[in-house]
Amino acid sequence: MGLIIIPIWIIAFIMFIVSIVNLYKEIIDSKINLKVGLIGLLLSIILISLHLIYWKIDGKVLALIPSIIFPLTCIIFPTALYPLVKNIQQKISSFILISILISGILFIVFHPYLFNVSDLLNIKKLH
Repeated sequence: MGLIIIPIWIIAFIMFIVSIVNLYKEIIDSKINLKVGLIGLLLSIILISLHLIYWKIDGKVLALIPSIIFPLTCIIFPTALYPLVKNIQQKISSFILISILISGILFIVFHPYLFNVSDLLNIKKLH
């Protein structure tokens, strides 16, 4: 499973670094304010919470799925969506960018707990 997880984590980390660079550029251009930051934080928390709520309601989760799903849905997919949305709506792209940044920080801090998320929430772990 490491052959699947490690490349996803590396891609997510690279996209996280790219998001930091893009966020820095937007801060310099004064396109980001406190309201945009708070909405980005809220978006990140909602994405993570929806996964946890789904697994809690379902009552089961595959053993390594959290360590794959969180980087995919909270970092990789939004980063792929960012250039498309940036040309259409600047505010929404800023929300996405901050959400990626916050999700990346949360992922880096809490990645040791991803393998035990089922134990923490008393969810049946399928192997």
